[in-house]
Amino acid sequence: MLIIIANMKLYSHHKALSAAIHFTAKAEQPYEHIYGSLFSKHPMGYNFEILVKASADYKEKIKQVCNGLHDKYDHCLINNLSEFTDKVPTFEVVALEIFKEAKLKVDDPNLSVILRVDDRNWVEVKPNKKVQLTKSYKINCVHRHHNPDLTMDENKSLYGKCSAIHGHEYTVEVSLTGPLNEHGQVLSTDTLDKVVDENLISPFHKTYLNDEMGNTSGELISELFYKHLSSVLPSHLTFDLTLRETRKNSFVKLA
Repeated sequence: MLIIIANMKLYSHHKALSAAIHFTAKAEQPYEHIYGSLFSKHPMGYNFEILVKASADYKEKIKQVCNGLHDKYDHCLINNLSEFTDKVPTFEVVALEIFKEAKLKVDDPNLSVILRVDDRNWVEVKPNKKVQLTKSYKINCVHRHHNPDLTMDENKSLYGKCSAIHGHEYTVEVSLTGPLNEHGQVLSTDTLDKVVDENLISPFHKTYLNDEMGNTSGELISELFYKHLSSVLPSHLTFDLTLRETRKNSFVKLA
């Protein structure tokens, strides 16, 4: 895929693969307590997608890298690879190793790597080697665009069909960037789920948003959701939020 950003041409290529991870290591530690729902007695299987992106000048090398990564990681227990002998191959740790391997052949300052676990979870290693964890959540809400100072006809003329009460299944993507902790994670996914459930999903799921905030533009909704999470997420992590209202409309609130 060719992407043009500010007159800079980037090229991305991806490969799907099937692999397994066991969230444990040789040393005896309480891994079930550390990794929570990711831990299991036996390895867990995943259908990963690896995406490598860099300057378009490296198009052929990017394809070669993706093919090599596929050959290495597809249909294997990742724990058995030499890079992970003495550490737990968390999604963040695996993404960093993939980035290092890609960097050996694509020495481009624009290089980035995404390890997509599924539609709700992915990790990106940025060109500056910082690791970003993203999880997406669904929130069902009802709202309408309405200015109480205008008549119904004026609201309909201004907002069109959006002036009528309607609903969305919002997708909220919570992205956290920062150093890995001692367990190889930006943040425990169970911890993130709990924070989002208590401070975003529980307060807003199945609500009439106009009762909560008045004006309900996508920009203001993303600001509201961001405010509810920013004060309760770890302060050492950079927090970005993407709100997807429809397939065509999305709003990004950066730190």
